[in-house]
Amino acid sequence: MEFLAKIDDKGRVLIPIEIRRKLSLKKHEVVSIRIESGRIIIEPIKKVKKVKARVLDEAFFDAGEATYG
Repeated sequence: MEFLAKIDDKGRVLIPIEIRRKLSLKKHEVVSIRIESGRIIIEPIKKVKKVKARVLDEAFFDAGEATYG
């Protein structure tokens, strides 16, 4: 499957609907973008977990006590 796309004035490229449907990509999902051998590789990241700030705060607080006692 191959499509042509243009880069807009802000550097954005639209992923065609056929590709988004095939990969089940939804609005606000995260993708990884990297360069390999002169090519741009865009891959969906499906395992992004959101963590509440309070939980993260507590984890760092405990780590600090263990480290600096």
